[in-house]
Amino acid sequence: MKYLLQFLLKNYTFFLFLILELFSVSLVISKNKYQSAAFSSIANTYGGKIFTSYSNVLSYFQLKKVNDRLWEENALLKQQLLKMHSVADSTEFHSFSPSTIINIFKPDSSKLLFDFIHAKVISNSIHRQKNYIMFNKGRKHGVKENMGIIGPNGIVGVIFETSEYYSSGISLLNIKFNVSAKLKNNNEIGTIIWDGKSARFGKLDAIENYVQIAVGDTIITSGFSHIFPEGENIGTIEEFSEIPGKSSWNIKVRFATSFSTLDWVNITRNIDYEQLKVLKAKELKD
Repeated sequence: MKYLLQFLLKNYTFFLFLILELFSVSLVISKNKYQSAAFSSIANTYGGKIFTSYSNVLSYFQLKKVNDRLWEENALLKQQLLKMHSVADSTEFHSFSPSTIINIFKPDSSKLLFDFIHAKVISNSIHRQKNYIMFNKGRKHGVKENMGIIGPNGIVGVIFETSEYYSSGISLLNIKFNVSAKLKNNNEIGTIIWDGKSARFGKLDAIENYVQIAVGDTIITSGFSHIFPEGENIGTIEEFSEIPGKSSWNIKVRFATSFSTLDWVNITRNIDYEQLKVLKAKELKD
């Protein structure tokens, strides 16, 4: 307080001048309509710019919260869509009674197969032979091993390790990782693999060359792995050719996911995964 008083006393002439100047300007503006209007216009213009800038800054710092909310809504909508598909698949369409029509469009919780957890990418590699991605969600949020990872445009990988608050996934860009896939237009089953070269491209393996394919054909998940829902986007055929001495196509696939710009994902859980895993183990044993 002492230093503040010393500062004011030392510079009292400046502050007095400033006060008188402001007082004079206010008198001129109040007495002169033209100057009053001009001042009001300038004040509105610059005031508007200042508040717009402030609003933009505020919006910027709230982007994380907005993104979080949007991905929560996206996960919920995706879950509801799978419910709708499940109900539609289990409904006999040859019966068109009013109750049947209602059942087609009314979500049935007993048919739920997958649920989703939105997560943010906090670490990602794309230039190694075995690439991994880390997320800001872990066991506390319901994330477990062998959950699928789906980005805004297509599948990303599979969760392989979790801690309390974080998880790590094997990227599709991993030479040790493969995904059961199929051609959308004819349901021919194959396997997506990565050759360790470009982060933009992979290969669709095990498609016999009697199968008619074309550049641009869509490749989706088959659902056979029980990790991803059936029908999730993987990519499109970029080019294909015959393999000398073999009966299958050499198919180059352009991934739907842009791994270099990946930011947010949905981690998907098959509700019945543990039961299916036990049955699969018995099947392999036999």
